[in-house]
Amino acid sequence: MSAIGTWKLTIKSPMGTQHPTATFTETPAGMVGTLTSPTGETGTVEGLTADGDTLSWKANVTGPMGAMLLAFTATVEGDSLTGKVTTPMGSIDLTGERQA
Repeated sequence: MSAIGTWKLTIKSPMGTQHPTATFTETPAGMVGTLTSPTGETGTVEGLTADGDTLSWKANVTGPMGAMLLAFTATVEGDSLTGKVTTPMGSIDLTGERQA
């Protein structure tokens, strides 16, 4: 299943529900991505891999608690994804919908 496209994510964090946007594109060197916060801050997705329907990546983000590295793992099913985000404080739920 292709994850190429723009995804509105929902992350239910201890700091409240977050709605970043992830954009994944295909380049000659492989799949790349960005993660954009609702306030417009953009970070580069690192280590983006797809294995069948499973998508994994990491991103350095800044927020109220400072900078932290987040690790994402999600299963893509059509225009939806579900998974987990691993943070320094533990694992939290992740969902997403592909944007038209």
